[in-house]
Amino acid sequence: MKRDVTFKPGSMGEIEIDHGVPLGFTDYTASDGVWLRVLFLTVTDQSQATLAFHQRLAHAIKVIEKGGIYTNGERSFSISR
Repeated sequence: MKRDVTFKPGSMGEIEIDHGVPLGFTDYTASDGVWLRVLFLTVTDQSQATLAFHQRLAHAIKVIEKGGIYTNGERSFSISR
């Protein structure tokens, strides 16, 4: 029988990424031990949101092309929606 994966919230806050774009984040730990960070952008201007999206997409493409980012010996990928 397959068990459902559950998520426990951890740290949350705001970080500033490239070009001074502030992103909110929430870290989660899944019941299977996998760590997840959710990034979110809160803007009211569509052009600002579109610009931030394209900047994050360009960054994600670079990360994937390099094969991920290694932190403390572990590989991670940054994928934003």
